[in-house]
Amino acid sequence: MVHVGVGAFHRAHQAAYTQRVDDERRWGISAFTGRSAVPPALAEQDGVYTLVVPGQRPQATVIDQLTAVSSGRDRDAFRAAIADEGVAVVTVTVTEAGYLLGDDGRVDPGSAAARADIVALREGRAAQTAPGRLADALNTRRRTGVPLTVVSCDNLSGNGGLLRSAVLAIAAGVDEALADWIRAEVAFPDSVVDRITPAPTPEACRLAEDLTGFEDRAAVLAEAHSEWIIADAFAGDRPAWERAGAVVVHDVAPYELRKLRLLNAAHTFLALEGRLRGHVTVAEAFADPALRRGVDDLWDAAARSIPATTGLDDYRAALAVRFADAAIPHRLDQIAAGSAEKLRTRVIPTIEAERRAGRDGDAGLRAVAAFLATEAGTDLPSAVSRLHAPWATDDTVMTTLRDRAARAARLPTTHR
Repeated sequence: MVHVGVGAFHRAHQAAYTQRVDDERRWGISAFTGRSAVPPALAEQDGVYTLVVPGQRPQATVIDQLTAVSSGRDRDAFRAAIADEGVAVVTVTVTEAGYLLGDDGRVDPGSAAARADIVALREGRAAQTAPGRLADALNTRRRTGVPLTVVSCDNLSGNGGLLRSAVLAIAAGVDEALADWIRAEVAFPDSVVDRITPAPTPEACRLAEDLTGFEDRAAVLAEAHSEWIIADAFAGDRPAWERAGAVVVHDVAPYELRKLRLLNAAHTFLALEGRLRGHVTVAEAFADPALRRGVDDLWDAAARSIPATTGLDDYRAALAVRFADAAIPHRLDQIAAGSAEKLRTRVIPTIEAERRAGRDGDAGLRAVAAFLATEAGTDLPSAVSRLHAPWATDDTVMTTLRDRAARAARLPTTHR
């Protein structure tokens, strides 16, 4: 396997799933960062680290599934890894911002980043975006004629299809024959991933040493809950991830909606208004009665547009327990990064569904107002337009947002 975006989440999720089912050690992972350097601690430990699950009975697992960890800037190493005929699967975690998305949430083949990558690859230079680097490396794979599966593990609805579109947009601009080969021989199944994984902290390293007796400066902290739902659309072999609890289904769309509009949407709301109220972590914000009511209202609204077959009541109850878990210091500032993009995919669809049904969408608008309150000095209509909100010209909605944003801006805060 090859992985792109070797952050804490990958190490707590896909790498951990793979180790649990790889009894015969067939599925070592050659991991690459985005464009940054390899974290020094991970490099010094040859990719070995401890996965820590805190709680009343904390657990630690030493993960040694990463056979190599390289910088995403190492073009030769990445191309060689993808070209290796023994590699059957590539997984990707590069966040929503890495998919060349336009304001409408779709891949923009004419974006400046896409055009720059096309020019660079035509001239024999390295691409800068993840889709561009994948298109470049798949060109080396094409010479082997061996199919490949690329699994997106980012929080986007239809993530596999979006990644495929982004890769093809660049590949077609470079060489239409390359794009044709990718269409025919490379699979991009959708997947839904879920495991709250805070940014690494010294506390994780202390827990790892207490539990294992070994110093570990690359330890990762994660909650006990973990979910991975994958579309059954692979081009070849893969690890038997279902043995570790993954669920392979024909259609992941209902599960995408459930996660994006319940878990991810609530996280974004808590990160935006919670920081305005001076909170630092999800557990702190969720314990605030005003914010808890806001989350419940948002969940009620979202549930009206999600298939009931996904077990919504049980899912909501489990989320409430997870959000209240103070043993997982999930920082709001970590969640708040890229809020405009996150609102567009996590909250705006619920507002639109509510308004189409004749309701005001107020539960979702509260999250938008908190976003606007953090955009101090930004013209409100311009800020709303960044969300690609079709109701941005509705005077009634804009009046509501102005009033709410003004009130939110006056909340006591410690983060500005």
